[in-house]
Amino acid sequence: MRTGRLRTVVALLLAGLVVGCAEDRSEATPAALPANLAFIDVEATAAVSEEIAPAVARFFSYDFRQLDEHSAQIMADSTAAYWAQVEPTLEVVRSVATSRQVVTTSEVVATSVRVLEPSRAELLLFVNRSTTQADAPAQRVASSIIVTAAQIGPNWKIDGMTVDGSAQPVPENTTTERSDAIATAERRDAAVQAAEQTAVALVSLDHRDPDAGYNRLLELLTGPARQEWEQRRVEYLAPITSDVVTAERPTVTASGVAALDPAGTAATVLVSATAQVSTNQDPTPKKRYYQLQLSLIQTGAEWKVSELQFVD
Repeated sequence: MRTGRLRTVVALLLAGLVVGCAEDRSEATPAALPANLAFIDVEATAAVSEEIAPAVARFFSYDFRQLDEHSAQIMADSTAAYWAQVEPTLEVVRSVATSRQVVTTSEVVATSVRVLEPSRAELLLFVNRSTTQADAPAQRVASSIIVTAAQIGPNWKIDGMTVDGSAQPVPENTTTERSDAIATAERRDAAVQAAEQTAVALVSLDHRDPDAGYNRLLELLTGPARQEWEQRRVEYLAPITSDVVTAERPTVTASGVAALDPAGTAATVLVSATAQVSTNQDPTPKKRYYQLQLSLIQTGAEWKVSELQFVD
């Protein structure tokens, strides 16, 4: 863990800053069991999610009157190596939290497992934080957090964290099982790719060619989502044209599958994205952050989005 990343985590503990993080997704090897077992080993996928999500909520929840208990909880939820890096920085949190009487509570509102290996995992979580303090109004912060987890004995522990972004050893599989795993991995990754494309199309909508952009988005939708966006086309495009919205450099900063049905034909994917946005009221481009949850279904050879919502 680099010092800069630790500073960002401390900043989020204190102020809820969000920074970008690019994704690195490895491709499965066709002739072998996929390296990424997320949603292939279903029990392990659920186990790491069920352990790490509450740990992250505890990490970013504290009361200035109970900071010793907070530190002890972080130590219990972290690997020894990550605790050794985090512990010195918590003195900064202690000083600020005590002087300002800070109380903050956090809730993980969505979780996805991006990568799962026999003793390592990477997750994308959307976290909402509510903070009160003596010298400022209450505030609510939404953040995208990428967590690296390590399996220590039967438990999963936090081993790294970047603010944006009990499994068992994998048994030997037969050739048929290995082929099924590869097929599941391919469907999982195809769903993520479709979700990313939809997110980019959505955050790219601007006044320069609104109809073309809207049509590109519609081509990626199906079912209830397409019906809604077709029926409300005029309503949804009105502020984009009237406010002269310009969206540039749309970027997916993190993504991951939150759920994949056993048949591999329906999925829920989380996407964190950014775009440089300006309007006639504010002509200076500013980076905007978007957190999306997309439900997808497989239609023929393609994945399309049947529901989409902003998570905040």
